[in-house]
Amino acid sequence: MNDNFPKLKVIPINKLILHEKADESRVKKLVKRIKSDSYFRNPIIAVNFNRDSCLFRNLKNSEIKTRKFFVLDGVHRVKALERLGCRDIVAQIVDYFDARVKVNTWDHLLFGCGRQNLFEKIRSQGGISVIKAGGKEAIELLKKKKIIGYFLFKNGDTFLIKSNNGFEERTEKLLALMDICETVSEVDRISKSDIPFLLKKDTAAVLVIPNYNKKEIVNVALRGLVLPAGVTRHIIPNRVLGLDINLAMLKNNLSLSLKNKLLEKFINKRIKDKRIRFYSESVFIFDE
Repeated sequence: MNDNFPKLKVIPINKLILHEKADESRVKKLVKRIKSDSYFRNPIIAVNFNRDSCLFRNLKNSEIKTRKFFVLDGVHRVKALERLGCRDIVAQIVDYFDARVKVNTWDHLLFGCGRQNLFEKIRSQGGISVIKAGGKEAIELLKKKKIIGYFLFKNGDTFLIKSNNGFEERTEKLLALMDICETVSEVDRISKSDIPFLLKKDTAAVLVIPNYNKKEIVNVALRGLVLPAGVTRHIIPNRVLGLDINLAMLKNNLSLSLKNKLLEKFINKRIKDKRIRFYSESVFIFDE
């Protein structure tokens, strides 16, 4: 394969580090779909690392030391294949600190939850306060990561979600917060012009949370923490979609080297048969 072609590799599921919590409902739906189709469609995105890596040089967690790959995108695919009895998974391997690999954060739409009831549930967790504020103040505090996030309501009201704890504790509070906000939908970072479109019908509010940079995301994983599902949004150049690998190959006991030879043969045949396309334009993907 051409050196410029995305690096695709079969890797063991038990060698993966995850940085996001899986949404159980999504995992169940994905298990059902993959089982019905009998193939694995979209590779996960992962970073290969070793003890000499600047990111992972100071590993202390003995369990993490045995891992080899850090998953940027694909936690639900990983969990689904685990439940289907797969030993291995297909990953697109990237260099995390390639300038073209970018990380953003999804905002979340909240549906069908009354404001007062929502606030009461949050405060009952302890260590979290909800305070009304101006929009500019909320944006500034979010940039400085002084708050867990903020709510933006239909009428324009903005409420800060605050915790006086450090990075690790705030991460855990964010996880608890997302568990309270049970029904959410992910959207790209919103602007004021988006509000009339987004906050309509049953949409109660938008939950806006801080951007995490790459080192912070790695730090979360290496501390044994996880972020809520659907928080980080990694933008990957030349992302591979629709590979459609037979599930049987990921389940069987063939060696990794043989599986990777079979994968390379499969990809080369797809290229030879002209069954691969590169799209440079923006696209809409109906998610798994």
